[in-house]
Amino acid sequence: MRIGIDLGGTKTEVIALGDQGEQLYRHRLPTPRDYRQTIENIAHLVALAEEATGKIGTVGIGIPWLDFTLYRGRQKPLIRPGLTANRLIKI
Repeated sequence: MRIGIDLGGTKTEVIALGDQGEQLYRHRLPTPRDYRQTIENIAHLVALAEEATGKIGTVGIGIPWLDFTLYRGRQKPLIRPGLTANRLIKI
């Protein structure tokens, strides 16, 4: 099973797809403004999808507003407030 996360500015949505690309589960929640809450929200959506389908899936995350700009000769990601310069945390 493949699990996709659409991390947007106002909502975060999960979709679980079966081996033939069929939709098995879909759900959305408001996107928090806090980094930790955003990561917890993503983990919660993945857990909901796995629980609803009874399967464990691989996860991909799409962040449409992710942009890279040159900063002092290096690429620096610019993303929405609350997520900039943070590393993924284990929850």
